[in-house]
Amino acid sequence: MTALEGRPDAAGGGERRPVSERALEEATSLLDLLGDRTRALILLHLEQHGSCAVGEIHDAIGSSLANVSRHLSLLYRARLVERAKDGMHVRYTLRDWSALRLLDGSIACVIARAEEEREALGR
Repeated sequence: MTALEGRPDAAGGGERRPVSERALEEATSLLDLLGDRTRALILLHLEQHGSCAVGEIHDAIGSSLANVSRHLSLLYRARLVERAKDGMHVRYTLRDWSALRLLDGSIACVIARAEEEREALGR
């Protein structure tokens, strides 16, 4: 049995189907994308505010215009956001809400771990 086969299914406790190399590669690429603080802030901002121009995101998250634009380009190529021309501006919206759920789950995990640690220390 390889490391990609027969892994316990965390959700149901049963056996998980084998994971293909391609699926594992795509999953780790997605985690890499979501693992960047600026990209996470962009996705969270788009969730809260819907369609936004680069300048609006720049103002909200405090990163340079060039940096926000570069990260939006990566998110667009990964099909996590979509873009539409609006006059002289390009507006971005969330396309892949499942990626945001993964980010939300990661945040919830960190919060739960911190609470468990505080409880263990008696605080």
